[in-house]
Amino acid sequence: MVRRQTTLVVVGVPIKSNTMRNQFKHHWLQTLRNFCSAPLNILFLVVAVMGLVTGTYLSFHYVFPQVFALNDTNNVWTFTAPTAGNYTYDSSLITIDAAGAHPVSGANKLSNPNFSSDLAGWSISPVAGTTTPTGYLPVPASSTYTAGGDNKAFLVMQYEAKYDCNGDGDGDTAAACSAPADSGLGLDYRDISGFTTSKVVSTANGAPIVHISQTQALTACPTGTHLITNAEWMTLARNAEAQTANWADGSIGSTVAAGGGMFRGNVGNTDSVGYDGTDPEYGTSRNAKAKLALSTGSSLYDLSGNVWEWNSDTITGANQPDVTGQTGFNWREYTALTGYGTLSYDLLRPVSSALNASHGVGQIYHDSNSASSTQYAFLRGGSWNYTSSAGAFALALRIRRAFSTTILAFAAPVIP
Repeated sequence: MVRRQTTLVVVGVPIKSNTMRNQFKHHWLQTLRNFCSAPLNILFLVVAVMGLVTGTYLSFHYVFPQVFALNDTNNVWTFTAPTAGNYTYDSSLITIDAAGAHPVSGANKLSNPNFSSDLAGWSISPVAGTTTPTGYLPVPASSTYTAGGDNKAFLVMQYEAKYDCNGDGDGDTAAACSAPADSGLGLDYRDISGFTTSKVVSTANGAPIVHISQTQALTACPTGTHLITNAEWMTLARNAEAQTANWADGSIGSTVAAGGGMFRGNVGNTDSVGYDGTDPEYGTSRNAKAKLALSTGSSLYDLSGNVWEWNSDTITGANQPDVTGQTGFNWREYTALTGYGTLSYDLLRPVSSALNASHGVGQIYHDSNSASSTQYAFLRGGSWNYTSSAGAFALALRIRRAFSTTILAFAAPVIP
């Protein structure tokens, strides 16, 4: 048998066997595949680069200006009286006129709609230190006194209000101001020449300002302060009640007869809680019974005794507390009250319902079971001659707003 040798010639390359033929075929297809895929890779790379460039351009041109207002210089926003209706704004903070929008003078706003019911996330204690005016003390808030927005911390004068007639920053005597009171050592408000609120100070030195009515005291407070409210007074008194340092024997609720009781200061008699000082007294060398400590560690002078202090509240005779079977004005123990009129227990009394004058807290002078429509002002604390009736909770509800005398003082203005 004769075999013929067949030779396949491709592009001048002889293929002499099936094996060689298959190898050539594989090589050819691989070369073709590589040749075809290279342009595709280049095409994909070009498309990717173009997409990146296009996306970057669109981001900077359309998206970023919306977020960062990069092109605001190209826009004019007209906010004047004719266009005010196009905007939403608070008219209590912003005023609009032909020239544009302006802040309302003196306006400021920081609000929390749930402030009175959600205090957990707020720190509302005033800061003592360089930001506290000289002669003022921070008073922690009391959650008990929520009526009228009084559930807040505040600053109060450490001393009864004095007058700096010579401008040295310290209170002055009645003689130095040529304004001696009819009796006692107080400084007579009626005789102060050219009275100005900027000279009212809180200092240990200087005679207390007396012979001032509640009406006058309301307008005599330094700028940025107000005459203390009854709720603020109660915040102070109850804070002091809770401090053992204010009880003669260090025991809250003890009695004067047993050598204890709550200090009541210069009230005209000497016992464990009071003493008989000058009428009134002042200065840096005071009897320790004249001061009451607060929970902050600071001490307040003459919350009890020395001179009666006006509060800003008023009440009619008909709305005053009552004692069953008794009528008319008289001094009575808080423990004897059977009704509070339009007031309440918390607006009058110590936390402990057992406390009365025998514990040094004072008494109440009021018109029991009255039908009178006469307006009376709140007087608190007592004065140098009220002995056991005086005290941090002492309250007199018989004096009319326009009345003044040597034992009625302008004291305890408050910074809200």
